[in-house]
Amino acid sequence: MAKDLNKARMRNSRRAVWLVVLLCLISNSWMEDGTPLHEFFEYAGYILSLICAFGRIYCTAFLGGRKNQVLMTDGPFSIVRNPLYVFSLIGIVGVGLVSSRFTILAALLIMHLISYHFLVRREEARLLETFGDAYRDYCARVKRFIPSFKHYTQPESIEMQPKLLLIAIRDAWVWLLPYPIFEL
Repeated sequence: MAKDLNKARMRNSRRAVWLVVLLCLISNSWMEDGTPLHEFFEYAGYILSLICAFGRIYCTAFLGGRKNQVLMTDGPFSIVRNPLYVFSLIGIVGVGLVSSRFTILAALLIMHLISYHFLVRREEARLLETFGDAYRDYCARVKRFIPSFKHYTQPESIEMQPKLLLIAIRDAWVWLLPYPIFEL
């Protein structure tokens, strides 16, 4: 089931990329290039994309290849139950701002919210089945999408697989590509 969820998420991500390409071809910027407001939104978008990229790497380090084997409740998972998806949302807003196209920002937000709503529901059902009361307690303490630092915990050390961390770093570059692409 976890592999099916990941395949669906990746399929939706590819669809989002093609939608962005299409919208770039048929839509216009909401503001004139070179204006201070345009530059502000562009740089804000790039900063959000950087936050997304580094945040996703940080989350992957905590997962350490133990996803679906251990209930993750430390580090970013002690702040919000779905930190990878929260960082993706931050990245989507960043890409939308860098694009300078309201249509791209709106389309990406709508696609993300709809597809991740259903994905998270399926993941939660699987986690509840796997971890039972421990997962219920975790859900009572940590919100699904709204971060709260009041329960932040981190272990003394974490075990991770360098191969998975390298994959996360490679995947993080995808969040930084829109900036030079839109500049072209």
